Amino acid sequence: MPPAKLTGLLTVMIPEIITRIAAKENLSEYAATELFYKSKTYSLLSDEHFGLWHYSVPKLYEIFAEEQKTGNILFPEEAA
Repeated sequence: MPPAKLTGLLTVMIPEIITRIAAKENLSEYAATELFYKSKTYSLLSDEHFGLWHYSVPKLYEIFAEEQKTGNILFPEEAA
């Protein structure tokens, strides 16, 4: 179970990610929710040690979309 601070952040971010998935992938909210919660992206996002929570919703969607396309999670490089 993620810590309370992370849980609070995720309750704001996850619906936005799901809405974006539904719109971009032409899916129902239910199908987008199911797809996202079964993804490795969600698993890593909900684990505070991976730090995905600090990325923006658009960037998290890109990570998710890449995972769906290739099966791989590509972490964006940090700006120097």
